[in-house]
Amino acid sequence: MRPDTYSETIKTVVEYLSKAVGAHEISSIIIFGSFLDGAVSPVSDVDILVVLRSNVKEVIRKATSALRCLEKRRPPSSFIEMVLEGVKSRTGMFKSFFVCSEEDLRSGDFPSIFSLSRTMCLLLAPSKLVLGSVIDGAKVVYGDAQLPPPPKVSSAQLLKSLAMNLLLSTVALIIAPFTKEAAKYSMEAGKWSIMASYYYTFRRRLSVVKIPQTLNGWTRKHAAKIVNLRRNYWNNPRVLVLTPFFTLAVHLLALKKAIHPAF
Repeated sequence: MRPDTYSETIKTVVEYLSKAVGAHEISSIIIFGSFLDGAVSPVSDVDILVVLRSNVKEVIRKATSALRCLEKRRPPSSFIEMVLEGVKSRTGMFKSFFVCSEEDLRSGDFPSIFSLSRTMCLLLAPSKLVLGSVIDGAKVVYGDAQLPPPPKVSSAQLLKSLAMNLLLSTVALIIAPFTKEAAKYSMEAGKWSIMASYYYTFRRRLSVVKIPQTLNGWTRKHAAKIVNLRRNYWNNPRVLVLTPFFTLAVHLLALKKAIHPAF
């Protein structure tokens, strides 16, 4: 869902959910992500979290199914596309709509909020880093939801971020000869790496457009390439090759508290 249509999207979301589960079930709608930074790009999505009053799984499933129609994704036509769809579903990547209950939001239940596998979250997802960053940059645009306090984070969360983004950037490099979409995954791995590292260091969300400001040397140049790639996408081989090294370097800088504040 393109960012420039988000106001109409909110109206459409309310209409779809009213038909699917009833207007009385809609507690709040929350926007988060790069749209609120003014970092709109051709590859951006509006990230929308719908909070329902009910915690009944069937109601949440119906709401999720109704909103899936707005994603307008075409079915995979090749093995590589099937793999990429699997990556998207397990990471929430390139997904616009998330549905949870008020109880899920209050408790900060990361897997339930973002419809992710609890096993995957336990093993790889830096859930507290991601949730803290989302909370810091979220805006309630419908209803009056109370966002939970940001969770406490430790170096273990940063190591999870390193493992997940190294895996993602490596997979992107491997599939690059077979799909023009590969650099999008490399780009996301690089973006997630620095945003997680920044939140770990400063406990606040980093705007996408300010990513290069936080680094020096070759990592700053590579970060600028990633930001530029969001505006002018192509399957950039240099980004694909260097992002695994960038991912490692950025996380090491965070562990050393060597990430610079953005202004």
